[in-house]
Amino acid sequence: MTDMQGNTFSRRNIVLYMANKDGGAHLDDRLPTDYEALTRRNSMGFVTHDQGWTFSREVSESPAPAVVRQVAEELRMTLRLQIPDMLGDLITAPDPAPPRPQPVAF
Repeated sequence: MTDMQGNTFSRRNIVLYMANKDGGAHLDDRLPTDYEALTRRNSMGFVTHDQGWTFSREVSESPAPAVVRQVAEELRMTLRLQIPDMLGDLITAPDPAPPRPQPVAF
């Protein structure tokens, strides 16, 4: 992934930055400049538009958490398909159903 400033990020870089510098296992006072631009200043240049494309605004959320979730899901699916016998029910269990809404008593 390359941002508008020419900074290139691998999935590995993003996972390690989040884990080791941005609150995963450790929180640095100062983040690397390129990662800070990506996660705090929208260096990707993402914008959202309304349905008629008459209004747009910059996206304020960092893309890093979504990247890490995607990497984790791909790992989970790979393990589930490749080595289910070694994992038992840990990863081979079916995905849980969403919780049912509970009735409200009046």
